[in-house]
Amino acid sequence: MIPQAMNAALDAEKTNLIRQIEWDWRDLEHKLTRAYAEHIAGNHIEARILLNEALDIEHSVTGDCKILGDLAEEWGVDHERDRR
Repeated sequence: MIPQAMNAALDAEKTNLIRQIEWDWRDLEHKLTRAYAEHIAGNHIEARILLNEALDIEHSVTGDCKILGDLAEEWGVDHERDRR
């Protein structure tokens, strides 16, 4: 009975983790879309802020900023968490 309960708890945690990662990626996509819109509109400060928030999400999910790192460099966004 204990192994079944442990498996059920692990399955629930796995499901919760997958949902959180999916939510984080949707949030990242939303912030990145807004960042591009602001960048195109010429609101570069707001675009950098949104990109930095997207970098925070990427770093929390992947442990680095390899996906958005080139864009951050291009836009002049210095992401502190990626340097650690």
